[in-house]
Amino acid sequence: MTGVSAYRRHGLYHPYVHVRDERWLKVAALYWPKIVRIVPGDYHPRDSDTARVLIDELGFIDRQPPGPSVHAVAPRFLELLENHRWELLGPFNFNIDLGDPSEERTLAAVRASQIDPAVAIKLMKCQLAARASKDDIERFLGYARTTPRYDSKDAQWMVMDERLASVYTSVLAEDFATANRLQPITDQLGAYTVANNWTSDRIAAALLDEPGPHAATTGELAETLGFLALNLVVPDRLDDIPVSKIVEIRKRYGQEFLAFGQAVDQAAADLAELAGIRDQPMLDGYLKDEVANRFAQPMDDLRRRLQGLKVDAATMAINVKTVLPAGAGLVGGALLAGHPLIAGTSAAALGLMTMRRGVRQQRDATLQSAPAASFLLHTQERLEARGLLAQTLRRIQQITGTDAG
Repeated sequence: MTGVSAYRRHGLYHPYVHVRDERWLKVAALYWPKIVRIVPGDYHPRDSDTARVLIDELGFIDRQPPGPSVHAVAPRFLELLENHRWELLGPFNFNIDLGDPSEERTLAAVRASQIDPAVAIKLMKCQLAARASKDDIERFLGYARTTPRYDSKDAQWMVMDERLASVYTSVLAEDFATANRLQPITDQLGAYTVANNWTSDRIAAALLDEPGPHAATTGELAETLGFLALNLVVPDRLDDIPVSKIVEIRKRYGQEFLAFGQAVDQAAADLAELAGIRDQPMLDGYLKDEVANRFAQPMDDLRRRLQGLKVDAATMAINVKTVLPAGAGLVGGALLAGHPLIAGTSAAALGLMTMRRGVRQQRDATLQSAPAASFLLHTQERLEARGLLAQTLRRIQQITGTDAG
């Protein structure tokens, strides 16, 4: 078995600055230790409330300038524009007056500081991009998320076809990720895959044709395994669950969170040979089987063990002998209502306390025996809405000393 370090890689979000899918962001916060995004130093993102809470409470989303990566990727794009200019000019020609957005096309803007000046000049000479100010962007593209109101009026952008912008930011992300041991991740199904070793010819192929099938990396296997495992326990209505629940889980079950991530990394390392599979449906099938064997089954086993422990504890609690006032009802009824009346002997009270302490120790040992499954189980419990019956059972667990929370 391949060893896995306690250190866990951080994710590098691309191709945008702002995460577009709130549900994806909540699931990501249950798997990734941290997400890094490439943000120019002179740019101030306008984050969603969910992202803001994750930043303030967990420091979950970090920002880093592109640094040397801007210049590192420049030669590939200069070569691209030299060798494939006329091929790109047809689908990506950009000769629109910024004051008259009459042509129907999906455009995007990349901060000028994220593009090497030589590349920017070449893009404009090849009529593949145009320089724009903040006011131009707001008027022409019309998405305020890209241009916050408090952004500098002097900020400069490069407007281009969205596909060209997506490929450029993907190549930039790959270089930055490789240099900083990050795993590129995205919530955009249509985003270009951050493949290893982008060349000018591969960039051209991605722009001019549909990118062909590619072999997954071990990092991509880990990401897929992690998200598949979490999808076993996160509810469909995760959009409606407050982000504070996600923060609570991360803070309360930190060690189990780490163990879950390490278990995913170990599974990916063990399955490294799957990275060569060409067809995505085949890969998905193998990964779903692994999630079932490595996460779903252990979680079900852990749940059954805890449930058995709760039944035994409840039976012992009800059988503890107490002396109750006349008409107080059954001992079990009094105990399970949350008001144990120990009126007879101190021995009965000591017996109940000893039993509860022993049950808690057994519960803790059971949870510690399967920390990755414990994280999934706790995540499911914390994210599920509790009805009256569920709340009653929860109360029984607390009274009998078997509360797994």
